[in-house]
Amino acid sequence: MTNLSGIHLVTLGGKEVIFTKEQLIEAIEDSTNGKVKTPIGVLSLETPVRRNQLRRIPFDQIKDICGIARAHGIALHLDGARLFIDAAFSGKEIREYTSLFDTVYLSLYKSFNAVSGAIMAGDAALIDGLHNERRMFGGGLPSSWEQVAVANYFFDGYEKRYQKAKELFRELTKQLQNKKLFEIESLQHGSNVFKMTPLRKIDPDKFEAHLAKNGIKFPHWNAQDACYYIKMNDSLVFHRMDKVVQIFAKG
Repeated sequence: MTNLSGIHLVTLGGKEVIFTKEQLIEAIEDSTNGKVKTPIGVLSLETPVRRNQLRRIPFDQIKDICGIARAHGIALHLDGARLFIDAAFSGKEIREYTSLFDTVYLSLYKSFNAVSGAIMAGDAALIDGLHNERRMFGGGLPSSWEQVAVANYFFDGYEKRYQKAKELFRELTKQLQNKKLFEIESLQHGSNVFKMTPLRKIDPDKFEAHLAKNGIKFPHWNAQDACYYIKMNDSLVFHRMDKVVQIFAKG
């Protein structure tokens, strides 16, 4: 970003899911009270946070941070690439998030199965003309209808389908634990990433190969934590959980 646009980026919060209000206020004061004023132009938030196992920023904290930014005349951008996943676990409506921000980014492939593509939403006065910046960064496609068509197909009914998938995942979790195969735990402020710990001895390489052979894409074994960190998604609605459990049991 610095090389391409000359924009100076400052990160807050270190490895935490979100920075504190105090850290934000300190950054604002530092930007305006130094020898040379370098006021903050835009504050960008991502939720759920990709680099932190897709943990969510609690909605009340988002509101507080946005309120502080507004009070200091700072524009707000939401990196909502996986926003529909966040909302599925927070219980909030999409509009409750988007109403807090000036611009919102939404991926078309991270939830809606397009090969690529994204939507940048905001007031027309701001969005009009941004196609020039898109072209400058090589984003001008001769045609994008294929991505939009696929995403639109999976967008219809997505929220209801995802809630059904959550119900099925709870059923899957219960069956795996009752059969003493795996324990599955939610993460603090988690979304669709879960900690999955074997309740029996397994060979991770053989187990993963067995699942792949049966059409189940699985992450690699986390040796440090002696578990898997798995993701659930709405593809569960197309499968019977008892059949999935049978595959896991034979691995």
